[in-house]
Amino acid sequence: MIKNANKNKIGSKSRLPNMSQTIMGWFLPIEFGIVTRQIVDYEPVDTITRIKTQGVVQPPKPEDIELQVEGVRNWEWQEIHCLPNLQVEVNQFIFYLDKKYKVMKKENYSQYGYMRYLVCEAYDE
Repeated sequence: MIKNANKNKIGSKSRLPNMSQTIMGWFLPIEFGIVTRQIVDYEPVDTITRIKTQGVVQPPKPEDIELQVEGVRNWEWQEIHCLPNLQVEVNQFIFYLDKKYKVMKKENYSQYGYMRYLVCEAYDE
């Protein structure tokens, strides 16, 4: 039965559906390399951990990058929808298809079956 939205009180909890079954129809096997930096003997040492998951990588909507600095807008951006087993934080680096990206935005929709990340091409230090 379809419930009319005018019956909901303001501030009531949203009843968003669990999209895991729907979104899984779009997902493909993908692999990311997660970069972890540690200081060893006063020097930074990067370790890359491979994570296999399922997801979709695609160009983002223009609205997602139009607020960025002009020079950064011209870099390669990707939007990632994936299973919640990929957990990275903003400003962390990841590798996808042998290209290094910086995580610029993280949206946690794990209660609905997925995560969304916005990543930007990163330069080598």
